[in-house]
Amino acid sequence: MLKKIRTDSDYSGDGASKNGLVPVSNINCDSFELGLLPIIRHFLMSLTGQRPDAWFLAYAIAAERLGERMGFPVAHGLAGITERSIELLDTHPPFKDPLCADNRSVATEYEAAFLEMMHHMRRDQTQQARAKAAIVMQNREDPGFIRACLAFARRHRVGDPAQPAEVPPGLKIIS
Repeated sequence: MLKKIRTDSDYSGDGASKNGLVPVSNINCDSFELGLLPIIRHFLMSLTGQRPDAWFLAYAIAAERLGERMGFPVAHGLAGITERSIELLDTHPPFKDPLCADNRSVATEYEAAFLEMMHHMRRDQTQQARAKAAIVMQNREDPGFIRACLAFARRHRVGDPAQPAEVPPGLKIIS
């Protein structure tokens, strides 16, 4: 069954302006987390059926920004998280068009909560992460969604190098 697509004005909550938008500069996230916004938007665009091929751009942007070695796993993790959230919600979450230049400086409250949820999960700040997850999931609890988010956060922890050192395969001779 097709779900109703929410617009920015349909969504209200803490910290957002009257029109449901938050300046990106007001989102409490590091540059890695803010860089997830266009990737998430492209996945949402694809999963809601507005641009079914937008998933390809999500992977391309992730690889361009983070390199293929890190970008593809980041995109893959976000694909699962966004897909799970869309499956569980009654309506599609509000999001901005990722291809519109005017939207780069603003986020919907849903997008801001999603980024801040990841911010807190990457830092093991459980209470804050739960509060943001409640906004993202419209006060629903889903263990699969939380597990996917925590797996992403664990794989992309704060302080981990963006490009982990590659250890070439080889044999170690023990005498």
